[in-house]
Amino acid sequence: METTFSKENLVSRNPQILFSVIDNEVVLMDIESDRYVQLDSIASDIWITLSEEMTFGDLCTELLSKYDVSEETCHQNLSEFLKELSAAGYITQK
Repeated sequence: METTFSKENLVSRNPQILFSVIDNEVVLMDIESDRYVQLDSIASDIWITLSEEMTFGDLCTELLSKYDVSEETCHQNLSEFLKELSAAGYITQK
């Protein structure tokens, strides 16, 4: 089943995923699978912004205030990125 996000979906980090900020980029550490993932600067900004559970719509609004991108592009790119994080077990959605 493919994960989809609507503006009302609540998104949060998986609290079991450790992370560290190194040179303004986030490195995710999944101790259970022994995987490390380094996020680029925009992905790191998304991860940091998700410090508390928030709706997909609010997350997109936050990013639109920081980056010069259309709402449609933000929604599409954010949705794709969150799908990857969800598939890896790094975030949850309700």
